[in-house]
Amino acid sequence: MVLNTADRTQLPPLARNLTLHLHRHTLHRATKLEKLIKEGAPGTSVSVNPDKPRKGCFEVRGPGGKTFVSLLDMPRPFTKLKALDVEALAEEVVAALKA
Repeated sequence: MVLNTADRTQLPPLARNLTLHLHRHTLHRATKLEKLIKEGAPGTSVSVNPDKPRKGCFEVRGPGGKTFVSLLDMPRPFTKLKALDVEALAEEVVAALKA
């Protein structure tokens, strides 16, 4: 078990792995999301593009394959991604990791 010092709850280590699948042009938002998640749930493991990057993609998957957001086949200028509230998404992911 991993002790989360922010709220003193115990989280199983396998429940703290996230996977981000993204296109290289969306890296800025992924970096911001990763930072916010790690601040909210210290010790969380975040992997970016464990496989080949996909074109026009921004996807966040949690433990057990749960998908938090999936923006696929986005044409430029990535309007769906620009409309995405990264802070709210980070809060949702952290809440799910703590549950």
